[in-house]
Amino acid sequence: MKTRKIAAAVLCVLSVAAICCFRIISGSLTGAVTAAELGSALGALSLLPAVLSVALAFLLGDVIVSLLIGLSVGELMLLLLTGEKPAAQLMQIVPGIIDELVGVASEADNAKVMILCVLVGGLVGVLMKTGGFEAAARRITKKVKTPRGANLLGQLFCVLFFFDDYANALITGPVLRPIADKVGLSRVRLAYIVDSTAAPVAGIAVVSSWVAVEIAVIASGLETAGIADSAFQVFLRAVPYCFYCIFALVFMFLTSITGREFGPMLKAERRARAAQSGACPERSESYAADTGAEKEPVAIWVAFGSIALLVLYLVASLLANRGDTITLLLRSAFLSGIAAMAASGATRILPAGEGIKAWLDGVRNIVPTIIVLLLAWSLAALVGKLGTVYFVVELIASRAAWQLVPAIIFVCCCVVSFAAGSYGCMFMVMPMAIPIACAVMENAPGIGSHFLPVCVACVLSGGIFGDHCSPMTDCTILAALGSGCDVMDHAVTQMPYAFTVALVSILCIIPATLGFSAVYTIALGILLLSAIILLFGKHP
Repeated sequence: MKTRKIAAAVLCVLSVAAICCFRIISGSLTGAVTAAELGSALGALSLLPAVLSVALAFLLGDVIVSLLIGLSVGELMLLLLTGEKPAAQLMQIVPGIIDELVGVASEADNAKVMILCVLVGGLVGVLMKTGGFEAAARRITKKVKTPRGANLLGQLFCVLFFFDDYANALITGPVLRPIADKVGLSRVRLAYIVDSTAAPVAGIAVVSSWVAVEIAVIASGLETAGIADSAFQVFLRAVPYCFYCIFALVFMFLTSITGREFGPMLKAERRARAAQSGACPERSESYAADTGAEKEPVAIWVAFGSIALLVLYLVASLLANRGDTITLLLRSAFLSGIAAMAASGATRILPAGEGIKAWLDGVRNIVPTIIVLLLAWSLAALVGKLGTVYFVVELIASRAAWQLVPAIIFVCCCVVSFAAGSYGCMFMVMPMAIPIACAVMENAPGIGSHFLPVCVACVLSGGIFGDHCSPMTDCTILAALGSGCDVMDHAVTQMPYAFTVALVSILCIIPATLGFSAVYTIALGILLLSAIILLFGKHP
């Protein structure tokens, strides 16, 4: 650990030195008033805050500290390189960070997500305290007795929440956690199931909270390119080419069926099996009260009835088109929390005072998650100001052969979403990716009409890859929270799987670009994933 701290300190010093050297050599960039101009002027240096944050997260194992340092370095870069008086600008680093935090917290959508975290955290606290999930787990594990069964049950349960990734991450994890613990399935494997189902399913589902965003960014790109086409039709044509989303689900299913794992996930599964068998005792977190055998059925009804109420209210509101998904989730979570406390009080599982205390305990447990989300959003906003995405896309557009453009767009989105998240990536890259695709098609008239949907799909699915790998993005953080594991543990164990799926996706994007059928390309990808699992996977 001492060596890692030294390496982290050296990285920070080198980063500051690089910024200072650039300032001395290039002088002030006050003329670069837009993010695009600033990104072009900075070049690869614009990647520094995001890369440094990720590197420190893996070296130190502390996401909050890593994000704070990355945010500080990014703010230092922005102030030093765009200010006339460097010494005076240094005094503005802390106020600048505070302004970034206040700015992202005051955005309506971000504020809704934070309140949603509070409401769901309180709801989960009450439901865990009733012991309903624990009681249900004891009954379900009489039939689901193996990790393979728990894997498949988890995937099935997660697919039911296809309509929203936040709901998936915050609800399915706590529901499935007791079952996973009892059959020896590791918490990080559960987080992987939740995370690798939530966004991929929501990203390609025709009805989900993602569709409106995806259609909006596609429409923006079409407008920029001057194309009068239906954004929804382009989205539908792009879905079969969203290889990362499709292969993420396939890969997870294959590992569940075969029971094979590799890398850090294999080690985590072996530890979980040893703990479950008693060979390696491990502290088991428990929120449940001792409800007693006679109250178990009532506790189960209270727990799952509250979740059912949340889902039914949300689905009914979505069908009635009563508002955006996040707002409806807020209302659903609030209503479900009130119902859970009222039902547990009426059935005497939890007195009113204990119900409120359990709710507050659940909120307290989610505060660190909200802090990480705030810092991650602030870093993403800073990355946007530095023009990182413009540098990466400009690099792609100016030097790539048309046969490689979609694959390189996918890689570009992987990089951008690693720091800015999937939504941030789509908003920044899609308006540029579609004009790039159209320009390539004009310069090479022989390209088929499939080229544009392939490029659009690369943005949609590439953004999800970075969201899976990075310990600084919302879905990764929320999946770890819901599954009861550390964010870094989740990121480290999921990363080799995400990279494997991304690599196979790239190999399939190239033939799809050349005009091969999406069906045959997907079949090729499934064969490659199966071969990888059989060659490198081992039973825990």
